[in-house]
Amino acid sequence: MAAENSKPAIVFVPGMASVGTVVYKPLCDTLVDLGFPADQLHTINHISVVENLSNPPQLDGNALQKDTEQLRGVLENLVENEHRDVLLVAHSYGATPSLYAATGLWKHQRATSGKRGGVIRAALIASSLTLPGGTIGGERAEWLKANSLPADEGAKIEMVGNDAYLIPTGFEIIWMNDITDSAMRTSLRPAALSTVFSPTPADEPELPKSWRISYLILAELDLGQPEAFQRYLIGRAREAGAEVTEQTLRSGHFAQVSHAREVAQWLLALV
Repeated sequence: MAAENSKPAIVFVPGMASVGTVVYKPLCDTLVDLGFPADQLHTINHISVVENLSNPPQLDGNALQKDTEQLRGVLENLVENEHRDVLLVAHSYGATPSLYAATGLWKHQRATSGKRGGVIRAALIASSLTLPGGTIGGERAEWLKANSLPADEGAKIEMVGNDAYLIPTGFEIIWMNDITDSAMRTSLRPAALSTVFSPTPADEPELPKSWRISYLILAELDLGQPEAFQRYLIGRAREAGAEVTEQTLRSGHFAQVSHAREVAQWLLALV
């Protein structure tokens, strides 16, 4: 029976403009090499990230909600139907849909009513930590302003119907500055901007108190999500009641690619 699995399922959620099955492959391969069962690894590809703009999905201006709903379905199947324990791993943007998709599915909450299975922790890699009613882009703009830093500029935007898409051409220079593999550096894809400008649900302000987070801070080399901003987000989450432990790794923004073994060992210590 699924409930008797000795290892939790691990669900991998990518960041913005990232194809999950591409950017998590080095990490998944390393976990398997270290003895973790391959059939317990589940990787998400966001609805908001498209191969090209010729036939994008209908997003209705809220790609964040679409990504969250898709992930919620995966988690509900593992937790509600299979009674599995789940380690939720998210990178960058991916933490926000992850935390809201996990609402009511945390293991510590389910245990109080005698239910089996649940999300044991969210393992976040240089991630967003968006509080209820906030937006990913808004929190970054707030931090930039508070620190008298210039606003992010220069991204190419393309409209398809009512949806704006970020075209990540050239972003690999910033996001993958410590990665040399050409296939990986050309793997970024167009992503709907409503992922970072749509607000998270505001009707549960106490929600962060349920969050159980292990955060991998990427230090020194991360040009996409500066270390100081990561620490700012962690501080705000703790103030809102989230339980957050942290570890630091010297790496660029895609540590699951450039430092797959170190990230794998960090995850194995959580399961």
